[in-house]
Amino acid sequence: MDKSLATTIEEIKLQEQNAEIKLKENRDLESTIASLNKNIRETVIQIEKSEKEQRELTKIINKLRSQLELDKIRRDALLAQIEASRKELEELRRKSYLIMLFLDFYCGQDEGITTVWNIRSSLCNAVHMASDNYDVMALLMKPKSVVTLPKAKTLPVKEVGEFDRKLKEVTQRKQNAVKDRDRLLNEPETGHEFVRYSIYKNRFILSLYYSCSRSQRR
Repeated sequence: MDKSLATTIEEIKLQEQNAEIKLKENRDLESTIASLNKNIRETVIQIEKSEKEQRELTKIINKLRSQLELDKIRRDALLAQIEASRKELEELRRKSYLIMLFLDFYCGQDEGITTVWNIRSSLCNAVHMASDNYDVMALLMKPKSVVTLPKAKTLPVKEVGEFDRKLKEVTQRKQNAVKDRDRLLNEPETGHEFVRYSIYKNRFILSLYYSCSRSQRR
């Protein structure tokens, strides 16, 4: 009987040990499952975060790609503008070279043209003074035996006004020509301003030339 009781006690102890082992295994399993669930949740969160970052990166990449296309378009436009400016500069250089050749040919006549204008102005002033101070028609007439007192001749109002008008026009043209000459001499010798200066000086020379030609024909 003692033997059977001891056996029963041993069996009970074995059962308790087995129960404790199973309970421990269950606890370990539950802990492992909880840890796995936690890892899964963290992984899902990380995946969602990565997907969000990927979408943001995709937007940034698309924006940068669009910006790159715009930069390429701007670059091409800038290159085209630079090429057009280069061609324009070459054309301006060619024109300025031709203008310089023209000026080299005509600039030597500036002093002579100025002298002609001065002589013409002096002559007009002298004629005007002579017509005011002397009776020109009386000087041109042949002397007669009868001595008569010289009578100052007065020009008709219409002729005097016409003469004054012509004299005023000549004086004004001279003053304008001198002003243009002084202004053109102060112009720069390079760049776009030089081209403008050359064109104005060319016009000035031609205007003086045509004025002198008209004066000679008169």
